[in-house]
Amino acid sequence: MTIELKRARWVKRTEDNRFTIETAAEKKREVMLCDTCGIHEQCPVKQMMNRAEHFVTLSVRHCEKYIPSIGFMPPIVGVERAFNTLRVGRGWFDRLRAGDKVALVNTRTALPEGYAEVVRLDHGEYSPMLKKHASFNHAALEKPEGVTAIDHIGKIMQQAHGHFLNEQSTLTAIYLRRLVDVRVRTKAQAGAGQEG
Repeated sequence: MTIELKRARWVKRTEDNRFTIETAAEKKREVMLCDTCGIHEQCPVKQMMNRAEHFVTLSVRHCEKYIPSIGFMPPIVGVERAFNTLRVGRGWFDRLRAGDKVALVNTRTALPEGYAEVVRLDHGEYSPMLKKHASFNHAALEKPEGVTAIDHIGKIMQQAHGHFLNEQSTLTAIYLRRLVDVRVRTKAQAGAGQEG
């Protein structure tokens, strides 16, 4: 392996007497990919990074073991079996694929409440998506008597997103199946035994 001599000029000594090649902008960005992962407490890569943190700062730019985290506001209802969650925009539609595992995270505690597998995804304009998917939404189980699922879920979406949500908005429907077994990856998928 050759040494990057041109980039060696970018190395600086930090206030705590360590060397870095990070720019000031990169240092300001404190959130790592691992910090948003649904299994970061169980991850062998994160555990290795924690063991090394007294002498080196490691960061992860991409990860095949990453488990996306989807936030749910308490009280969390209707997520015990199969359900959907509606999210504003296209981001989750582009981020997830059928078969992916996700963490169901309590937005108040920032802790995983469980895990689910993505069954399917749909994306489209606000009103048609609400009509098509509201009755299968996890929060529709708690709708008041006499109120349609469309009205109930529409009201929840408006309360959560306010004036940012309008008829030109798009929604992503994420259909999920709750995983009973907490292990979201096999030992082989998690990289167990492959550390050295």
